[in-house]
Amino acid sequence: MHRGKSSAEAVRDALISVYGASTAVTASIPGDVPSLLSHAFSRHFQQSMPSIRTIEHTSASSSASFESLIAALSEIPPLEPAAQVLLDRARSILTSGPPLSMNVELADGEDLPVALHTLLPGTLWAILMTGAGPSPLAHPVWWLCRKFSHVSTVAGREEDCCSHCGTDFALYCGRVMTRGANRVGQTGHSACPVVSGYRHVRVPPTRTLTVHCGNDEPSCFVPSARGLYAWGPTDCGRLARDDRVRWAAPFRVTFLNAPAVGRYETGLPPWTKDRLVLGLWASECFQVFLLSPLGLLATGENYCGQLGLDSSVVIAEGFELVPSVPRPAQLLAVDIVLSAEQTLLLLPGAVALYAGVLGDQQDGRPGHPQPGGFHRVPFPVSDALPLGDTVVYLSEGRPVVCGTPLLGPGSGGLRELPFPWPVDRMTVCSYRTRRLLLARDSSGQWHALREPSPQGAWPIEWCPADVKEDQRRGPAEVTLSWSSCGAEGVAVSRLWHLDPSRTHVGETSFMAHREEG
Repeated sequence: MHRGKSSAEAVRDALISVYGASTAVTASIPGDVPSLLSHAFSRHFQQSMPSIRTIEHTSASSSASFESLIAALSEIPPLEPAAQVLLDRARSILTSGPPLSMNVELADGEDLPVALHTLLPGTLWAILMTGAGPSPLAHPVWWLCRKFSHVSTVAGREEDCCSHCGTDFALYCGRVMTRGANRVGQTGHSACPVVSGYRHVRVPPTRTLTVHCGNDEPSCFVPSARGLYAWGPTDCGRLARDDRVRWAAPFRVTFLNAPAVGRYETGLPPWTKDRLVLGLWASECFQVFLLSPLGLLATGENYCGQLGLDSSVVIAEGFELVPSVPRPAQLLAVDIVLSAEQTLLLLPGAVALYAGVLGDQQDGRPGHPQPGGFHRVPFPVSDALPLGDTVVYLSEGRPVVCGTPLLGPGSGGLRELPFPWPVDRMTVCSYRTRRLLLARDSSGQWHALREPSPQGAWPIEWCPADVKEDQRRGPAEVTLSWSSCGAEGVAVSRLWHLDPSRTHVGETSFMAHREEG
């Protein structure tokens, strides 16, 4: 390479320019790109990089973009070998992300340590979880050394674990592990009847895992810095695919039915694709909603208009933008409650929007779906609990229902939900394919009410329930006392704190509507 004065000055100016730009552009991504460029400058010119305060390109670099920084790095002429290595590493971090290591630069001739206990906690957790059974943290291997024991203690407190229809899911330090029933690939591994021990699911690191269980077969969504990934059964559009496969191994979700969203995701810098997903909700009835900076998207079944899409769309086989909803900025504080025939958007100020069936307020019979889109609920709603085809609303501090068969014939209009006794706590938990309404009376005794069954196979009167309460999260485990329906370790949804003096105490007519079967 010719190293005349003009060429050397051009390289010097180029390195200083990209260094100044990198301090602003790469501030929010992993990997220390500015340090790599600074060391490359030092190795090439045998002098330190000028202070950022003295760099003349600072004002111009403040407007630099991620793409322009990558392009500027590619245009720098070859450097001295020792400096070129660092420049290539900086470019690799920008295009492919930093290497997943201990983040400690090794000296010349030094290799990674061979001792297992020197690895990061998340790596140790994944290694020791591999092949483990239903209670992995109870395995003796966790007590071989203090580091293993520490990882076990911290993971037991911070990992996110859940079970759905015989399949176990665990998330810690970005890694997803699964085991259990796998008839339709719900563990994220090749289809086989059962995955006996925990295995790592091949998806990028993530902070959240959304599991929804339709027909006793869980499907999963994982937002990550490399995009939105999913796996599991694909029927009824629940995985936003239209290729008719029975189940899918982990794959990256695309937005073919929402081109504007696809272009927005493509325009996001590398390793920031998770900015597309502001919220993700999924129901047990094959509806999935995704909140993005461009609006609310939906996929899945729409036979009652629950997705808020046009009534001609029975099944949306891919995410589509939902019309007639507020702007994304107004939806940042939204929560979504999903039931069998209704989707409810809960907005600040006790405002709720619904799509699907609200219920006929004249005679109590289920109403007809409203035209496509979301409509305002005609009474104040601060929260809601889905209970099969029924939704229980929290309106001005009282649990109410609207045109629901739960109370039997002649129960039309907006009515308070009656209880046999004053109630101070109320929630709903999912068990298998149905839901249980849980209420605690003023003496502290919990009671359970199973949602009405079309076949009349289950009693729908109140029954005592043994509920273990977690002071941080409300009811954490539920054990029902009647022999025909035992449910242990069932997670509950939101917990309502009610004023016992304001709950409606009266004769219930649950049994009157029960069909004998």
